[in-house]
Amino acid sequence: MKENQRKSNRIIKSAVAVGMLVSACCMYGGIKILARQEGTPQTTDAYMVLQNVAYVLLVLLLGYISYMVLFYHKSPVLLQNLYLVMGLTLGFVYLLCIPIKAVPDEEVHIFTAYDVSDSLMGTHSDTVVMRQTDWNHVYNNKDLVREDFNNQYEGMFHLTDDQSLIKTHVQATQKPRYLYWFSALGITLGRLLALSTTLTYLLGRLFNMLVFVAAVYYSIKRMPFGKGIILVWALLPMTLQQASSFSYDAPLLALSCLLTATTMSAAYATETNKNAAIMNNIILVISCLLLIPCKGFALLPLAAFPLMVLPRIYQLYEDEIQAIKDKTKPWMKIVMIGVLCVCVAGVGVFIAHKVQIWLKPENMDGSFVSWAQEQGFSIGYFIKNPASLFELVLNTLWYRADMYLQGMLGGSLGWGDIEIPQVFYIAFLILLLYVSMRKENEKQLVKNGQRVWMVLVFVGTTFLAILAMLLYWTPRTSPVVEGMQGRYMLPALVVGLCALRTEKNSVSRNADQYAALWVAFLQVFVVTAIFRNIP
Repeated sequence: MKENQRKSNRIIKSAVAVGMLVSACCMYGGIKILARQEGTPQTTDAYMVLQNVAYVLLVLLLGYISYMVLFYHKSPVLLQNLYLVMGLTLGFVYLLCIPIKAVPDEEVHIFTAYDVSDSLMGTHSDTVVMRQTDWNHVYNNKDLVREDFNNQYEGMFHLTDDQSLIKTHVQATQKPRYLYWFSALGITLGRLLALSTTLTYLLGRLFNMLVFVAAVYYSIKRMPFGKGIILVWALLPMTLQQASSFSYDAPLLALSCLLTATTMSAAYATETNKNAAIMNNIILVISCLLLIPCKGFALLPLAAFPLMVLPRIYQLYEDEIQAIKDKTKPWMKIVMIGVLCVCVAGVGVFIAHKVQIWLKPENMDGSFVSWAQEQGFSIGYFIKNPASLFELVLNTLWYRADMYLQGMLGGSLGWGDIEIPQVFYIAFLILLLYVSMRKENEKQLVKNGQRVWMVLVFVGTTFLAILAMLLYWTPRTSPVVEGMQGRYMLPALVVGLCALRTEKNSVSRNADQYAALWVAFLQVFVVTAIFRNIP
C-alpha cells in the first residue's frame, strides 16, 4: 500500500516538474513565433540575445528547484540556500532585461550614485562630475522600446579610451548618501577599469543586487519562523525590479528585511550561540538607526518594531531587574519619577509649540505642487480640518487600493508601461498568504498583543507614506492622495504578514519549498510579459 502511494507521488511530482519545464519552453517558443508573425527582424541583436539568455537561465533554475524540492530527499532543503540560487539568478535576469533608466527615477539615482563615486575618487564638486562618454551615452527616456536594448548593449565590452571628465549641471539628491554606497562602488570599479558606460552602470546595479541578496539570505537564516514570507517577498516582481536597479530601494529593502528578521529572532528564537546573538543585536541596532532618516521619516513605525522584544528582555532578566529594584532607595524612585514627568512635560510643550506654529495663517498653505501648479496641503490645515484628512485617506484607499496592490506585487513594472497579467501577480499574493500560515509542525508563538503590534507597524508605515505624499505631492483640489505607490508598502510587508499566523490554520510543513517552486514557475510568465511589452 505504502509502496503504491510512494510510486503515485513520484509520478505526480514528475508530471508537475515536466509540465512546468514544458510550459517554460512553450512560452519561449510562443514569443518567438509571435515575434515572427509581427514581422520582427530575426537578425541577431541585443533584444534576441537577452531573450535567449533569460529563458536559458529560467529553465535551468526551474529544473534545479524542481529537483531540489520534489526529488532531493537526502537531507532537508535549507530555504536560504534555495533563495540564494533563485535570488542571484532572477536578480541577474531582471538586471539585464529591464533597460537602464526604465525603472522609476533611476536616472536621478544614477546621478547621486555617480556623485558618491566622485567623492571616493576625489573628483567631487558642487554638481555631478562624470566621464564625457557616460554623459553622452543615450539610453531610453521612459518610453520602453526595443531599440533601447541595442543602444544600451552596443559596444558594451569595449574599453573606454576617453577618461576625460566634465562638470555637469546636475545636482545630486539629498537622500541619505549611505543608501548609494554600494551602487557607487560599482560605478567606481567601472571607472577604474575603464569599462564602457553600460558595463559601468550594470556594475552599479549588480552591487545593489548582491547586497540585497546577501541581506535576504542572512534574514531567512535568522528568521525563527515564516522564512517563506521573506523568500516570496524578496522574489516579487516589484522587489526584484527595485533590488536590481540603481534605486535606493535596494539597500532600504535590505535594511528593512534585516531589521524584521533580527527582531523576530530576538523575540522568539532560543539562541545558543553567543556570537550569533551578538551579531544579531549589532545588525538590529545598525539597521534601525539607518532606517529612521529614510523616506522622510515615514519608516519610523518600522524602526519601532524592535520594541516588541522588551517583554522578552524583561522575562530573561527578571531576577536581575528585581534585584536592582530592591536595591533602589525610595528617594531614588522619586527622582526617577520626577525626571520622567519633566521629560513628558517637555515633549508636551514641544508638541504644543509646533502645533502653534503650524496653525499660524502664513503656515496654513502647504508647499507648492509644481506638477499641478497648485497649492498643496499643510499639517495646520488638517489640524483645523481633521475630517478632510479622514475623507482623503478613505477615498484614496477606496479608489486606489487595487492600484496599490498591483504596484506592491509588481503588476506594473518600469514606469508603469510593463503590464503583468492580473492572474500572475494575484498568484504571488496567494503565495504570500500561503507561506504566512503556520506550518503543521510549528508551534504558535505569536501572541495577540504581538499580533496587534505587527499590524500597527504595517498600518503606521503605510499611513506615514500616504501622509508624506499628501503633504508634498497632492494639490489642494485633488479628492485622493497623489504620488502614493504600492512599492512604498514593501518595507513593512513582511511584518504585516507575520501577524496572520494563527493556531487554527496550518499548511504543509513543506509549504515554503513548494512556494519557491511556484515562484520560479511564475517568473517565466513575468519575464515573458516584460518582453511582450517591449515593441
